[in-house]
Amino acid sequence: METWIANQLAGESSPAEEKQLQEWIAESPSNEKLYLDFKNVTNLGQRHYDVTSSGTVNIDVNSEWVQFIKNIEAKKETKVVSLAIETASYNWLKVAASVVLIIGVGLVVNYFSGQNSLTQYQTAENTQEIILPDGSTVTLNNHSSLSYSDDFGETARSLSLSGEAFFDVTKDKEKPFIISTQKAQVQVLGTSFNVRAYEESELAEVVVTIGVVKFSKNNSAEAVTLKAGDKGVLRSDQLINKVNEDVNFLAWKTRKLIFEEESLASVIETLNRTYQINISTGIDIPECAEVTVAFEQQTIEAILNVLKTTLDLEYKTDGDKIEITAVGC
Repeated sequence: METWIANQLAGESSPAEEKQLQEWIAESPSNEKLYLDFKNVTNLGQRHYDVTSSGTVNIDVNSEWVQFIKNIEAKKETKVVSLAIETASYNWLKVAASVVLIIGVGLVVNYFSGQNSLTQYQTAENTQEIILPDGSTVTLNNHSSLSYSDDFGETARSLSLSGEAFFDVTKDKEKPFIISTQKAQVQVLGTSFNVRAYEESELAEVVVTIGVVKFSKNNSAEAVTLKAGDKGVLRSDQLINKVNEDVNFLAWKTRKLIFEEESLASVIETLNRTYQINISTGIDIPECAEVTVAFEQQTIEAILNVLKTTLDLEYKTDGDKIEITAVGC
């Protein structure tokens, strides 16, 4: 596992190693945390070199180093590991030495910088429920990440999101809850809402279920106020407030889908978003292909079988791709 992580952070992992690593990360929250710990340490090391290359840091290195060692000795837990050096393990030892060096640089930089460290969550093929220090809960969709500083809730409640998450925020009028994404910012006092802001997407969306939300563009005074039932959309630098008409916007979390005289094209779009899959059509879809059905906690295979029966639909699979080849209505 350490080899997979080290190779990926060094940009040297093979496709097979990358696949194994992602499967391992998805197995448990503890695996995700260990991976993110390594990643955060690497980022700290990179920040160290950025700082030292741009100017001189005026500190008494000797006195700071002595104090650093004293603090580490007072807090560390000693773990002894027996290593048998063999030819076959030589490459692993080189990787381990690199990781130890990165960790060492990260610890020194973190100590000298005096900055708060980050708590970060990142999902792969799974979703994850997170309880924040203020009691708010977040459900993180797959392929998403959430991070906040360790002083979250002390003077402010700020965090960063990439991907999609549903928030149920604890009310605190003195400390607004602020979510920053790549393109937009969301500010609330206490409410429930869904945020969708994947970095590779051209849009950011917020759908409010309870309460009031302020939705704004980054580095801009332009903002819209969203109430329960509203949907805010930021696309191509244009901010829109409209009524949410998508009853399935939370299907990724609830696994409940409702279609009422919905076109097959719209159904496919919803299934792709909900199950993070790739369904395409190699034919023109006839207008008669409408769907009226409800699903709850169904697999994508079960849903496709229902569509196959009701629409006389045919499809083929190729790895993780699904192509619809015929629709008879």
